[in-house]
Amino acid sequence: MVDLNCRAVVELTHGIGQRMASARKGGIVLFGSLVGFQGAPGSATYAATKGFVQGFAEGLAVELRPLGISVLSVAPGLVGTGFAARAGMRMGQAETPETVARVALAALPNGGTVRPGFLAKLLGWSLGTMPRWGRVRVLGQIMKGMTPSVRA
Repeated sequence: MVDLNCRAVVELTHGIGQRMASARKGGIVLFGSLVGFQGAPGSATYAATKGFVQGFAEGLAVELRPLGISVLSVAPGLVGTGFAARAGMRMGQAETPETVARVALAALPNGGTVRPGFLAKLLGWSLGTMPRWGRVRVLGQIMKGMTPSVRA
């Protein structure tokens, strides 16, 4: 997971970023997650890798903007991709991949971070008002409800 969500993201972004820098234009979309803004018991490694993606995107956005490259971090909540069923997870209200893609492409010219969907916005705002330790505990309860084997 660390290799896929961190190392591969850096290597691929570096390669494509060099080409875009030479052309002095382009856009990079990196997929983080709502859980990347704090730890998430039951998904600690996943949340940490998505936190890495978030920090990487934020730093790159400032570095690459003068070169005409916008960098966007997409931090969705639940997305109905079929992964949850394969992983034995229960998901309630999930965004469609099409909605996430539409929102991301619309936000790309401005860069920054986007949270597609009502639930992601609501959770992002409500969790953002809490201290970090509180967010970790809330995410633990959410993960416990989604994954029967998680003890939070």
